[in-house]
Amino acid sequence: MPIFGDQWRNAIYQKQSKRMQKLVNTKPMNATQRLLSYTKFIGDNDGILPELSIVGSRLNLIVYYNIDVIMAVFIVVVIIPLVILAATVYFFRQYLNKPKENRQKRGGSISDKKTGRRY
Repeated sequence: MPIFGDQWRNAIYQKQSKRMQKLVNTKPMNATQRLLSYTKFIGDNDGILPELSIVGSRLNLIVYYNIDVIMAVFIVVVIIPLVILAATVYFFRQYLNKPKENRQKRGGSISDKKTGRRY
């Protein structure tokens, strides 16, 4: 009685794993034979095989460690929001404080003529 209904999947998995096991066991060369054949191949070709060299060994430091991409992300994530924040703070300091200054210069508060108190 299937509990989760996955017995068919398990049967397919078992069949595929048996096939993979057979492929690994009957491959044409084992690890030792493959190492010897590659060593012979390199020796026959004077040991110089630029086609088999790793591309990363020819990259400069900036490209290898993606410093150019990291700096671009840093600028977008950190610098641009800081500039926007600084511009916003400047705007609020410059334009929201002006009416207060103008009010004080014009004598914007109401005063009682008898007592001289300002309200």
